Amino acid sequence: MTQNNFLSNEDALRRKAHLLLSYVLAKYDLDMLNNPIGEYWCPVIDMQEYENEQLHDALISFSALMRVNDDITGGFKAHKENNAEGVGTLNFKETTGPLSLREACNKIIHCTKYEWKLTYSKEHPIYPKYREELYNIENWQQYKKPMLLVEGELYDNPWTAEVNILKYILAFGFSTSH
Repeated sequence: MTQNNFLSNEDALRRKAHLLLSYVLAKYDLDMLNNPIGEYWCPVIDMQEYENEQLHDALISFSALMRVNDDITGGFKAHKENNAEGVGTLNFKETTGPLSLREACNKIIHCTKYEWKLTYSKEHPIYPKYREELYNIENWQQYKKPMLLVEGELYDNPWTAEVNILKYILAFGFSTSH
């Protein structure tokens, strides 16, 4: 929706979520388009030159807008109440626990190092429980389950976090009025 020819925060967030999700899922397939022999130039390599920069920009702008929307709406509180497992795990001061949506935004924005881990799972990456219960479907398909590993420091104490990026991206609805 637009207001006075400007995108609302919700529209901007949806667009950023779509862009980030598209970039992340494309990471799985772009390498497969490269020349398998590697002996000569391939146009995919030229395109991939920009992949990390664009993905990083999309990730940071999405995370920052999520935080801003949460500051306005307080919606992450509802996410935390309904998703005790969070969107990943946080290791800080020799303690490991669930990574809340707000913490994930902060860790992504302030990390000093990050790495993509492109994994697969037989379990549906977003709705494993409901999919099986509601539709009685066995989990036989391989699903893409991208994870983001981030590192940083807080008051000279190192921390690491592992973010289930699909859960993270799709949780944007909690920072909107839905």
